Amino acid sequence: MAKNSDGQPPEDRSMLKEIICLQLGLAILCGAAFAFTIVNPAKLPKVAAPGLKPSVSKASAVDTKRLDSEKLFDEIAAVPCSVLLDKGENKKAIASAYEIAKSRDKRKDVVQLLAAGIVLMTSDELRDKWKGNVLLDKALALAPKSVYVMLVHARETYKQGKIADAIKEYEKLLNVCPEDWMLPRLELATAYTMNEEGTKAIELFKEILELKKDDPRLLKRYGITMAINSDQQGGYDKFVEGSNLEYDTPNYYPEVTKMVDKNAGLLESAVADAQKTVDRRPNDIAKRILLARLLMANNRLEDAKKQLNEAKKQRETNPEIHEVLAECLYRMKQSSEALAEFNTTASLEPLSKPAAPSERKYLPTWDDLHEEDVLEKGEEETAAK
Repeated sequence: MAKNSDGQPPEDRSMLKEIICLQLGLAILCGAAFAFTIVNPAKLPKVAAPGLKPSVSKASAVDTKRLDSEKLFDEIAAVPCSVLLDKGENKKAIASAYEIAKSRDKRKDVVQLLAAGIVLMTSDELRDKWKGNVLLDKALALAPKSVYVMLVHARETYKQGKIADAIKEYEKLLNVCPEDWMLPRLELATAYTMNEEGTKAIELFKEILELKKDDPRLLKRYGITMAINSDQQGGYDKFVEGSNLEYDTPNYYPEVTKMVDKNAGLLESAVADAQKTVDRRPNDIAKRILLARLLMANNRLEDAKKQLNEAKKQRETNPEIHEVLAECLYRMKQSSEALAEFNTTASLEPLSKPAAPSERKYLPTWDDLHEEDVLEKGEEETAAK
């Protein structure tokens, strides 16, 4: 057999060459594919986590001017489900809230969403609370820049016992709202206190007082916070300062002012109106406290004291009862009794924080999620048209 110069038969050299070329080609091809994958990684489809899809509704379609006003609270209160809840007709209120939740048209209205969400959050049923959170989150998604919507959402988060989360929401709100807007700062100070961050609460009060030195409510709340943080005498002095300022100005609580305005500015008429509500709903502590405040504004201190003592019989551990009673007794010149009630307020206040969220979680069913998905798609299609 003829041999080549390298000593290999011709046919053996050709076979070896083919094998080497094939392996080399495959190696080059694999290397190129690997390099392409590194430079241009494969784009895998994104898989959504189980649950609701985030709302894609456009916030630009919402009338933010209408929402950025204290009138928002009045509009929420005027929604039928809110009216029913205020009347004590809880089951009807929840049913009315679900009507909003299932209506594509009403779900476009932030006010309707907030009202329904707030009502559903008052229920003891986990499914109702889940749906309430869905509606509240949707309202915030529709109007993410409205400071009043942010405030309502933070309040509802706090009421659920999610205090740390609520603090984050309030702090975010303070970064975008006017510096002299006291309401969210006052509520944040309360959240700090309930979260055992007394130093932060005190510092926040000092910051607000630089802007609003003559606000009676602020001074009284500051005094209570001082007492909670071990300065009882200093706290009581500040509380008395606020009480005197409210009486001298007069500068009443917003609830009192609203009630008087509702009655054409007639204080006595507002008292009569509040009395009718209490007679109709004797177990409503908040309404009884409001009546007591109105009576104090009308200088009917003995009558106010009777209302507050009646409230104490029903709910001894409510710190607001003792707070208003302390002020009432101070104005009646019963100093020692007033100080005792003030100290009781300070001792009960930290215990009145919302209960921690239940460990029982509601897992939305397929029907729950499907209903939301259908409603959301319907809204998207309507917006596209």
